[in-house]
Amino acid sequence: MTAYSRVVVGEAAAETRAIQVLSVALKQAAHWSGDHISDTTLKQTVPPLLYAAGNTVALGSILGPKTPTEIFALAARNTFELYLRLKYILASRNNCQTWREEAATDQLEIYGNVLKLDLAESARATLKEEIERVKKHAAKRGLQPTSKLMMVRQLALAAHLQDEYDAYYKVCSKFIHPSSFWVNWPEAASTPIYRTTFVLKLQLYGQLILDELETTERLPVTQVIRDAQLKYSTSRRGPIS
Repeated sequence: MTAYSRVVVGEAAAETRAIQVLSVALKQAAHWSGDHISDTTLKQTVPPLLYAAGNTVALGSILGPKTPTEIFALAARNTFELYLRLKYILASRNNCQTWREEAATDQLEIYGNVLKLDLAESARATLKEEIERVKKHAAKRGLQPTSKLMMVRQLALAAHLQDEYDAYYKVCSKFIHPSSFWVNWPEAASTPIYRTTFVLKLQLYGQLILDELETTERLPVTQVIRDAQLKYSTSRRGPIS
């Protein structure tokens, strides 16, 4: 893997720059995938995932060098999850279909849970109409909402990354959620090693997403990163999109 050589850790401003460049590179890879991937199913699933990865990575620079450790933890964990999902959908076209169907399932679950709240009848009626609209929208696209969503642990098992999941994903959770450790021992939670680890992992997983596409779809990673660096250099006045 070539990802480690493109990871920057140790100096906060340089880390911010590297994270922003990586975010742009992932979004440019999304555009490239939309233009160059010929398989229809992959064309429907890969670009949105890459764009989401770009936004997720960008969280790590939301406050520049002052970005809190828990934000790095969230960004790193979600980028890891997107990396696992990319490996999953690249493994088979059936997996792509399952992933697309989960979108309809997610929306129906959201509406269904909101309906459990104490709502005005007009709002309840509107939500029920939306549920029917989503079902019809999914059916037109050949999607069948399912009650069984694939959990992250299952994705990790499928990608042969169970150890990484068990060791790292759960560490991130201690910082993302208001755990007793994070709330009651803030001095320990703010130890620099945690921040450094999350910064490293955030960049590593983002780079691995690019490397995976280089291997499977011949994404020109080196050129994509160079283009992202150029875009960054011409957009120094603030965060870039």
